[in-house]
Amino acid sequence: MTIITNFQAPKNIEDLIERFDKGRMTNIDHLFADNGKETVWTVSKDVKRGDIVLFLCAKTSVNHMGHVRQQAKDMKNSEIIAFAENEYQKYKKYAGSIMAIGTIAEKPFQTNTSGYENAGWSSTWYAKIYKLNILREPIKMDELKDFITINSFGAITKLKDVQWNKLEKIIQKRNPALFEINREDIRLEKEVDINTPLKPTKVELINGSFITTCNSCGQTFIKAPRCPICGQLQKYEE
Repeated sequence: MTIITNFQAPKNIEDLIERFDKGRMTNIDHLFADNGKETVWTVSKDVKRGDIVLFLCAKTSVNHMGHVRQQAKDMKNSEIIAFAENEYQKYKKYAGSIMAIGTIAEKPFQTNTSGYENAGWSSTWYAKIYKLNILREPIKMDELKDFITINSFGAITKLKDVQWNKLEKIIQKRNPALFEINREDIRLEKEVDINTPLKPTKVELINGSFITTCNSCGQTFIKAPRCPICGQLQKYEE
């Protein structure tokens, strides 16, 4: 199976401020931070190990981010304004484009918390994604509308084999240095048992809250016994 997962920019100032407070990372920043590594993302509950995931920056994301940028200016907080402007430029560049590709590494899992109070999505299904790569030349969805229609009722669009085969050729032609996609070639390091305590990548005190970065999936969250995204048990220093 091949799926397109459609992600958004912050839709309101509350969402932007929360992202600012939790490491200054919106959805697009998580992709760049995890480029060449692994990430955890919303998926279809029926994906399997080896399936392909394409990351589409929503066409409307630049409009949402433009609105939030104006809200930030009204706050007259120089740091928030700078953050909003920086995010706006990123979404302006990638809006309406497939900008990254990865491979499902493990079977999906379900969680009722995204780690963000103002998350703009409602899916409860996530999966670890391996071999995440940002495309050097993103693919505009307007170029694909003759054979792919994006699902307007949810974040996930499932592609038929004939659609993926055609799209794969376009991606490889535009991004010749991209690794050859092989559904069977998933060479993972040893899998981590989420019930074995794992020391966080870092723990920072930000605005009165301890913000933890999970060493398993890379997500940030307010200090808790387990990562709310991948479920990894955390091992904090005494």
